[in-house]
Amino acid sequence: MTRCAALFGALLISGCATYHSKPLPTAIDLTRVPTLTIPASQFEIAGLKPHAFPTNGLDETAVITLAVFNNPDLKTARLQAGVAGAQLLEAGLLPDPVVSGGLAQSALHTGYSIGLNEDIQALITRGAAKAAAKSHARQVNLDILWQEWQVAEKAREMFIQSLADDELQRVLASTRDLLSNRYRQDEDALKRNNITADMVSTDLTALAAADTQLRQLQLEINQNRHALDQLLGLKPDVQLHLVGRSASRPMSHGEFQAAVTALPHHRADLLALQAGYQSQEQRLREAILAQFPAMSAGVEQARDPVEGISRVSDFRNLLRPASRW
Repeated sequence: MTRCAALFGALLISGCATYHSKPLPTAIDLTRVPTLTIPASQFEIAGLKPHAFPTNGLDETAVITLAVFNNPDLKTARLQAGVAGAQLLEAGLLPDPVVSGGLAQSALHTGYSIGLNEDIQALITRGAAKAAAKSHARQVNLDILWQEWQVAEKAREMFIQSLADDELQRVLASTRDLLSNRYRQDEDALKRNNITADMVSTDLTALAAADTQLRQLQLEINQNRHALDQLLGLKPDVQLHLVGRSASRPMSHGEFQAAVTALPHHRADLLALQAGYQSQEQRLREAILAQFPAMSAGVEQARDPVEGISRVSDFRNLLRPASRW
């Protein structure tokens, strides 16, 4: 008997969930590029061809991939998806049976009662609750996918802008150098009285304007690079070397019309809206099923402390409305 009780207790303990505290982070989750490692298996996306990352910098695909996998906001959103998955698991669990018991002592006999009951209403509403949780989990995943699309397009836009700014910087720097050489030649010519001071002043104004334009562009480049580091989840002092060209191309009129026609079936935010609607529909169905009186069924054995007679209640006779109070 003792061994059976010990075995039963061990089974109960093994079926219980355990808790381990996890402290909150005390530092910002930002990474340097050389120390960033992501398992190669996570880059295997169905429908996309394998892409070899360049060794001399980051191209457009590498920037987009790094943004999707390492963006801090997306990391937080993926953690929230785990909550929806836990809710789906909880909705699919069968209701736990209720075990009851009691003792009663009289001068003649010792009475007892042992009962095992199951919540019938929870079984009735289980299907609707599980369907609602499943649609909600799909909504959460689609919302995350929509955020990933937005981050990917933002990374693509910033990559293209960075390349254009670098090209413009080279042009402005070359223009400034030409105007600087011209101004030095004007100064020499002015000393020899070959040109007037007005001509020198005009060239100096043009040189100052070109230098101001170049410095303003350099400030914008610095701000854009910091914004790109933040989008990629990198430290602000990381110097990114961007290589290659953008693979984006303008859409034809036919491609644009086809994309607009297929928009409701492909945009993740619209699909998430549909999933959220289906989830609420199932919640309503669950509420309709739960409007009837709560029912429970079970079996009970009892011994009268006065007469000392044991009775076993019939299963069907215990099918009764359970008290809501």
